[in-house]
Amino acid sequence: TGVTPKLPISLKATKNGIEMKFTSPLEKNQSANTKSYQIKVWDLKRTRNYGSRHYNERLLEINKVVLSEDNTMVRLIIPELKPTWGMSIKYKLKTDNGEEFQGEINNSIHKMPQT
Repeated sequence: TGVTPKLPISLKATKNGIEMKFTSPLEKNQSANTKSYQIKVWDLKRTRNYGSRHYNERLLEINKVVLSEDNTMVRLIIPELKPTWGMSIKYKLKTDNGEEFQGEINNSIHKMPQT
């Protein structure tokens, strides 16, 4: 279609948070606002049954958001981030030309990086 999708293209855990890179440059004010993101983590209990229940669901506090120079990557500073079976990252952002978009990424962190 010739239209660039408004999607995250990479997700990376860091020593003190999460980095997400997007396909399009982001609007600075909204993308730097901690309220534009919500991070929920949980534990799982594996059983023989289909599916696994979530235990200890909790929201993590995002202390700060740092935007890259080209406005395509955000670093969410989350001091209490640690390995987790399940994580949901919801975001509600705008591109640098004002187009709104939102989404959710589900992932796990098995080991925290040193950098």
